[in-house]
Amino acid sequence: MSERPRIFDFHFHYFSGEGGGNVGVIEKLLDDGALEGILCCTSLGAEPGAALAANGPLFEAAARYGRRKLPLLAAINPGRDGWRESLDTMLGASEEVVGIKLHPPAGKYDVTPETVGPVFEMAAERKLIVASHTCPVPGRSAVAFLPVLERFAGVTFIIYHASRHEEAAYLSIRKNVHVEPSWLGFFRPVFDMVGKLGGYRKLLAGTDGPGWFANFEGDPYEDLAQLARRMLPGEKEVRMFLYENAAALLGL
Repeated sequence: MSERPRIFDFHFHYFSGEGGGNVGVIEKLLDDGALEGILCCTSLGAEPGAALAANGPLFEAAARYGRRKLPLLAAINPGRDGWRESLDTMLGASEEVVGIKLHPPAGKYDVTPETVGPVFEMAAERKLIVASHTCPVPGRSAVAFLPVLERFAGVTFIIYHASRHEEAAYLSIRKNVHVEPSWLGFFRPVFDMVGKLGGYRKLLAGTDGPGWFANFEGDPYEDLAQLARRMLPGEKEVRMFLYENAAALLGL
């Protein structure tokens, strides 16, 4: 078995709950040396006025590890009132928040300039990245973001799940658009298309964890590394995908 390269998981979720939610899973991955770091999104289910209470254990863990090991994405719902205040609260609570996470299906909104334009405007003002769940549904796939990407070309945007495949690859041509292909996008043609159009430096490794780990027997990150070797032309590109691209993007 080949030695596992360094890995930075660019797509992970925090779930709030008693006893700190799943923060123990995050801490174990970092403490055991399984990962160089995790880009973790705050609780998707938190009400706008409850961001601090819902994410307190995650903010505390991020403060201990720092943004090199545990940077955060603040999950907001621009389909509801109060998202600006919620974002401001999370930015004030944690210096490790480096960006914004969108999830149109969970928030029950479509991607339009009216809904996400103000989010990108705020991201541009605060120098934050934006990452979004994408899926093959009109108004919720990658190309729906094109109007705001054209208006806010300087904002770094991460297409989670690479959906739809051709849309994600096409958008990767843009300077500040990157693709994380977990779940819907983990197929060789996606890697080939992004590699050809945007370049292999535009691909980021993520697990959408801890969902990847459910009923999983074995090491999910060994699985990720082995899958990456099937999708990419060589070890250089595997190293880029698993760690180096994330390190460059986050300035590690």
